[in-house]
Amino acid sequence: MNKAILFFITILSYCQVFAQQLEVVNLQCEYHSNPLGIENPRPQLCWQLNASQRNVMQTGYRILVSNGYGYQLAHGATALTESWQAYRLFSNNHFMFGHLVAWFYSGLGGIKPSKNSVAFKKIDIRPEPVGDVTFASANYLSPYSKISSAWKKNSEGFELNVEIPANTTATIYLPAKGDVEITESGQLVTHTTNVRFLRCEQAKDLIAVGSGHFVFKVKQVGN
Repeated sequence: MNKAILFFITILSYCQVFAQQLEVVNLQCEYHSNPLGIENPRPQLCWQLNASQRNVMQTGYRILVSNGYGYQLAHGATALTESWQAYRLFSNNHFMFGHLVAWFYSGLGGIKPSKNSVAFKKIDIRPEPVGDVTFASANYLSPYSKISSAWKKNSEGFELNVEIPANTTATIYLPAKGDVEITESGQLVTHTTNVRFLRCEQAKDLIAVGSGHFVFKVKQVGN
């Protein structure tokens, strides 16, 4: 079976499993919607994935791991290939047709503009640990300066290092499943003046901060 078709079937399988959270939209073949016929024996498929609920990042991670960059490396690639399948019939010197680079920043790193924000004036830091990934870091150069997010998790808990540029504000999303203790630079967030607890939402505590460098630690407490 053509590897491109097999990869697409893999994605559709995950979409069925996560039917309530994930949907495929804007499906195209050779950049055409519902074409009558395709002459290319190995057509390019493209699509968009829409999600309305949390934890869908796990699906993207599974797709990346099972059909990802390791496949390209195994076929001799020394850079991102033009096609996901590393077809030798392509030059493989161009920016690839399908990639998950943006997901590394907005998903794993969790750096996103807040809803209705312009030019990252308001920022969301919402990392999504997935699979067996135990740490990640990302930097983004916004119009206001660099935004940084670096997290790690282990048996002791979850730690997030954040840098927010001047003249901006941010909402930090921290895992808060069960009873947790959250500190910033060693002090409980309830005892600090430079951060403000907003609310708990879908097993995450939302913390409002201004510009600066912050070190959050989340530890499980109680039974």
